[in-house]
This record gives sequence, C-alpha cells and structure tokens, in this order.
Amino acid sequence: MRKYYLDNIRWATILLVMAYHVFYAFNAVGVLGGVGGFAQVQYQDAFLYFVYPWFMVLLFVIAGISARYALDKYSGKASRSGISRRGSFWYRPAVVCAGFVAVFPFDCFGKENG
Repeated sequence: MRKYYLDNIRWATILLVMAYHVFYAFNAVGVLGGVGGFAQVQYQDAFLYFVYPWFMVLLFVIAGISARYALDKYSGKASRSGISRRGSFWYRPAVVCAGFVAVFPFDCFGKENG
C-alpha cells in the first residue's frame, strides 16, 4: 500500500533542495561559479545553514524506508527469483567492464614502453 506521507515528505524535501541551490548561487561567501553576495547582510544564508545538514540525510532515510516497503511487498520466492533474474542480466556486462578496467591500464603501459 502506498504511503502518501512519504511522497509528501519527498516532494517537500526536493523543493527545499531546489530552493537551497538557488540561494547557494547568491551565497555571501562567494562560491566558485556563483553570482556572489549582493548586500552586506544576507538573511537567506540562514536558510542555507539550517537546511544543509539534514536534507540529504532525509532523502536517504526516505529512500531506505521506501526500499524496505518495496522489499516487504515482494517477499518470498518470487522476489528471490526476480533478484536472480536481474543478477544474471547484469552479470555479463559487469564482468566485461571489470575486464576492461583491469586490462586497459596494463595495455596502455605496454604500448608506451614498447
């Protein structure tokens, strides 16, 4: 069953993240790539200092709760077979990518010195 309060917390937090990034562009500290300060005292910086420590934590907590509810919904034999199906689907590309990552640096090293 869908938990609407989690959806509401999620979209409200995303709106806070968007407002944070808009205010961050006009930060009084003058971050690289930002517009910079426009007044001696900038009260929107208080919003930045208040929101920054907890909005990403809140998004991760909501994601964990949602994952828990999704796994509880599909518990049992069907979920195990679904996970094994997805695992076999990603197994071959993962092995190929790992092979490229493992072999490519040595291949380039051999061409530079040989």
